[in-house]
Amino acid sequence: MSATKELLHDIQTAQDVVDEVAYRVDYDMTCLSNLAWSAGNEQPVWAPDKMWIKVTRCQLMEAMHALSELEAAAEILGHH
Repeated sequence: MSATKELLHDIQTAQDVVDEVAYRVDYDMTCLSNLAWSAGNEQPVWAPDKMWIKVTRCQLMEAMHALSELEAAAEILGHH
């Protein structure tokens, strides 16, 4: 396999992994949120500790920064 084809394959594989992980994060965060609020109660019944929230928020913000960089690249290359 040529280097270019291998690179394109690696990129597609990475995108597939990100798609799967993003779906799982969305699903699991929704489940945790529903658990915390027991699907609509006015008072929460559980919550993760603040350190977990802080670390998770930081990871999500770093991922959003990387996504913004990818979006900028796509705009420069004219991808829609």
